[in-house]
Amino acid sequence: QGYKMEESSEDSRAGDVTVQEEKKESAPQEASALLSTSLLECPICLQLLGEPVTTPCGHTFCRFCLVFALRKTKKKCPACRSVCHIQAEMHAENITIVNILRNCFPDQYQARIDELQHERNAWENILPIFFYNDTLYPYSPLVLHLFEPRYKIMIKRIVQASRKFAYLPCMHSYQASVGDVGVIAELSEVEFLPDGRAHVQAKCRDRFRILDTWVEDGTQGLHWCKVEIIHDEPVESHADVQVSQENENEQEDAGDANVEESQDQDGAAVQAQSTQSLEECARECSQMFEAMMENFGNMRSDIDVAHGPKPENPEKLSFWLASILPVPYHQKHNLLTSRSTMERLNELLSIIRMHQDQRA
Repeated sequence: QGYKMEESSEDSRAGDVTVQEEKKESAPQEASALLSTSLLECPICLQLLGEPVTTPCGHTFCRFCLVFALRKTKKKCPACRSVCHIQAEMHAENITIVNILRNCFPDQYQARIDELQHERNAWENILPIFFYNDTLYPYSPLVLHLFEPRYKIMIKRIVQASRKFAYLPCMHSYQASVGDVGVIAELSEVEFLPDGRAHVQAKCRDRFRILDTWVEDGTQGLHWCKVEIIHDEPVESHADVQVSQENENEQEDAGDANVEESQDQDGAAVQAQSTQSLEECARECSQMFEAMMENFGNMRSDIDVAHGPKPENPEKLSFWLASILPVPYHQKHNLLTSRSTMERLNELLSIIRMHQDQRA
């Protein structure tokens, strides 16, 4: 009889466990039936909250929505306009809301997270701007001493995030405009001083063109930009464009003998240029540079230490030479914005020849 009582008590405990498990499984379904997705929408984008971040005043937004709202407007809550100086990029998620979303609306929340991944990829092309009155090129080293308040804010943020910023050559106004071209700088080393200043070592990477720009409020003038990466165009496309332009000019000015003569000269120049391959032009440029450096003693080894060894790739070689050669001030910007490797190498060849003639 005692054995039967123990067996019945075990059965009752097992039944209780089963009931509890069934309640746990049914709890999210019951909660989702009581909740509406409209209660968990972001007030800015009006979609289901993604990576929800709660401000000190108690309002909750998608992380990306709050980041852009605080960057482009006053440092105030988008809902109640109270002061809001949080760094939404690194602020912790509201775990309670995340758990509710995952348990009650798992499919919708996962779809929202997948959607936000595309926004995160686009986020990588939004960078703070550092203005400087000198032109740098891809693959160039960059050493800075940051002391302005806006750049102190910038460096503290990017160290904890992408470690990248936009280096924009600006000689006069220190203002960014749509269409401006600069280079993306990636941090290598950062040393913070007790007063907030920073010694920075970085490496210039890709070129970019600005698509949009704005100033972040509350940062004493920290500029931001949305950029697109630009590269040199294929050599074939340059030849095709030149030939098509030549044909159009011939058709338009067929009746003018003088124009036809000038077109023939231009066409001959284009044809002569196209016969020289990009590799041959790069080889000639490299050889003339080495010949020029023979007159400067040990400076050649110092260049390798500062800028790295001379690259073989024609595009990289053109930027490497542009960062080393004494390029006239008015030509620096043209070398940066040019999307033709051949054009850049030819311009550098003319600079090398000019210096050789001066030493002759």
